[in-house]
Parts: sequence; structure tokens; C-alpha cells
Amino acid sequence: MAISEFAKKYHEKMFPGYVSGFLKTDPEFIELFDNFAFDEVVNQAIENMK
Repeated sequence: MAISEFAKKYHEKMFPGYVSGFLKTDPEFIELFDNFAFDEVVNQAIENMK
């Protein structure tokens, strides 16, 4: 699994230039977290607004 493009773009929009230390120490966690927090949650909220 990799961090989705949407999650990368949304993370950069919310936290410009921020790179988590977990990216080096626990990349699997960051993949799961970023995809969940910055893709799945955001897109679910958008879907619920329709």
C-alpha cells in the first residue's frame, strides 16, 4: 500500500511543508493514517454532504 495522491495533496494543503518523523521510523503506520485521515475521512464527509 502507498499513500494516495489525494491524501498527499490534502495533507500538504492542511500542513504545508510538514514531514512526519514517522515516515522514516514507521512508514506502514503513516500510510494507514494518512490514507484514513486525509483521504477516506475527507471523501466520506464530502459524500455525506451530497
